[in-house]
Amino acid sequence: MVVVIGLAVVFIGLPIYFAETGEWHNLWIWAYDMGHLVLLFVVLPYAVFVLLPKVALKGLDVLAVAYDATVGRIL
Repeated sequence: MVVVIGLAVVFIGLPIYFAETGEWHNLWIWAYDMGHLVLLFVVLPYAVFVLLPKVALKGLDVLAVAYDATVGRIL
């Protein structure tokens, strides 16, 4: 949970802050100095394009099994 909150602050809060202050260049300075470019360009795309679809497909699997166990059994 702490990781989720931390990532939310990093990926949602900071861009909003820098957009409101009009200092976008500071976002890249911060990301570079803190070593967060890996998070921005490796971890986030991996989570969105690899892990999220896996979780979604697993959820659809669970729904299909539940459907077969209830409605499928009745039909």
